[in-house]
Amino acid sequence: MKADVFFSNALRLNERSGGVIDVAVNLARGFAECDPSRVSVVEPSFVPRSRVLRRAFRFLLELNLELKCLRKDAVLVFPNYFMFPLPFSRVRRIVIIHDVQFKVMPANFSLMKRAWLAICYTVAWRMADGVVFVSETTARDFLSFFGVPLRHKVIYNPVDVSLATETAPEVSRGLNPGFALASFHHYRHKNSDLLLRWFGTFRRLGCRLVFTGHRAPWEVGLAGVSSLGFLAKKDVIGLTAQAGCFVSLSSFEGFNMSAAEAAKLGKPVILSRIPVHEELFSGYALLVETSRVPPLRQVLSYLSEFRSGIAWRLCGETEPRVVAERYLDFADEVARAADS
Repeated sequence: MKADVFFSNALRLNERSGGVIDVAVNLARGFAECDPSRVSVVEPSFVPRSRVLRRAFRFLLELNLELKCLRKDAVLVFPNYFMFPLPFSRVRRIVIIHDVQFKVMPANFSLMKRAWLAICYTVAWRMADGVVFVSETTARDFLSFFGVPLRHKVIYNPVDVSLATETAPEVSRGLNPGFALASFHHYRHKNSDLLLRWFGTFRRLGCRLVFTGHRAPWEVGLAGVSSLGFLAKKDVIGLTAQAGCFVSLSSFEGFNMSAAEAAKLGKPVILSRIPVHEELFSGYALLVETSRVPPLRQVLSYLSEFRSGIAWRLCGETEPRVVAERYLDFADEVARAADS
């Protein structure tokens, strides 16, 4: 007996795409390619204008899904750490844990945000019927801080690069194909300042450095650096397809969707040597220590030896339909355990 599955895609209410939201969108796309008779993707019916209302509405939509399914023998899949388990409900719940940065790097979060996340993660640990971790690294972090949940599985994120040919021409105008792309939202752990200090290495390669993303540095004060700010997803994917290489010097990641998109497009990838990058990109990316600028010959050697057509080993495993099917298998496992 296969479980009926409802997937909440309320994260689409956020006006700015990011790794977690991309996962929800790509997973919804993967579910749409699976058996539609057993998977229902629940989308928001409208989007409030206020940013604050959008955030609140997301949680209300997920609570409403709980209420609608209260007496159903179904599995609800929530795209992030939040769930609201109602008493006497028959449904089973799966939550996705993307990272545990608020515990690993607490200085990056306000006291209120840490308290909120601690409550949500504790609820997930104690009350979720299933927890999906997006990497082995995230699983280890969660288990070390919270303990073992009732049931858990590592399922790598769905990575969709099918929009690579849809870049608006004006976005890439004036950029020659050899540019190095740093495409991500620029928060403290992304180390944008460090990447700017590294720019001398890229300049000696004759390479322009292009930033995109929310909070991207606009006043960089360096010739050869472009900062395009937030772009639509299709434009980000298109820029990635045109880039000479992708670079990210993050001090922490739960998965790193932008790097995965670049790897899936067959681009050279230069990444900080942190646990999740070693887990996902060893053998493909150039992994560097962020304590010092890598020797130019090291970067040149990697780029010259990199051959187009080389395949990232997780290309197939991160296809949206493949990932969605793994979620459905896990949902069936959760449902069977509940029946027994």
